[in-house]
Amino acid sequence: MADTIPAGSVPISATVSGTTGAINTSLGTANVGRTIYVTGFTYQATGATAATTVTIQLAYVPASGSAIIIGQWTYPIGAGAGSVQVPLDINLIPPMQASQSITGLLNSSATVGSVSIGVGAAGAGATFAGLNIWGYML
Repeated sequence: MADTIPAGSVPISATVSGTTGAINTSLGTANVGRTIYVTGFTYQATGATAATTVTIQLAYVPASGSAIIIGQWTYPIGAGAGSVQVPLDINLIPPMQASQSITGLLNSSATVGSVSIGVGAAGAGATFAGLNIWGYML
């Protein structure tokens, strides 16, 4: 049951990668009238010159004001530039949802009703950071 999505929904996903800097991506920048549900994400980075801990933040874009945070996680990055770190794999049961449907309008530069996920900088010496997010629109 955990891997099922409701009838009439449309699966969606996004991927982004980088190296030493912060990365982010979003779901639901189109499809006016639909609501975004996030069912999971993964993050993995290589080690950096100095150990650090990054914050992964999931948020939705309201009609006005700042993005509304709906979840935060931390990921430790070990010292050892380029060394492969253990992936973080989060399955959200029940799914987290944007509290507003996609309107097609913008709040600053983001689509109202969209969901974004971002991760802080992995740091100097990191050679890879990858973020995947998935869910559905209903």
